[in-house]
Amino acid sequence: MAKGFLRHAPGGPEAINDASFADDISDPGQTYVIEFWSAGCAACERIAGELSVVFGSNPTITIYTANVDEEPELASRCRVMALPAVLVFRCDAEVFRSHSPDAPRVVAAFINGNADIR
Repeated sequence: MAKGFLRHAPGGPEAINDASFADDISDPGQTYVIEFWSAGCAACERIAGELSVVFGSNPTITIYTANVDEEPELASRCRVMALPAVLVFRCDAEVFRSHSPDAPRVVAAFINGNADIR
């Protein structure tokens, strides 16, 4: 079993799994940012820390992390085919995704309403 780098950090984002996915992203007043990662993915490791810095203090954004090696069903459900992958959900639906190594900035621009983010 691959060990997570982010979910073990005290106060860091929680891990999300396929069984809890629907319940975990169900609050219509929240925006959910989910980083899909794998052990050994250097870009994933860098992004993980940056997501907490960018979104950690915003009470309307919940950050989750999912290890694709431990949660292949969730990765498949969310059609994650490449890493790094950061997906944004609102009202139980995916509204944005980024596979960019600069995903924290790109996702923040999307959430803040910047139309010119690509």
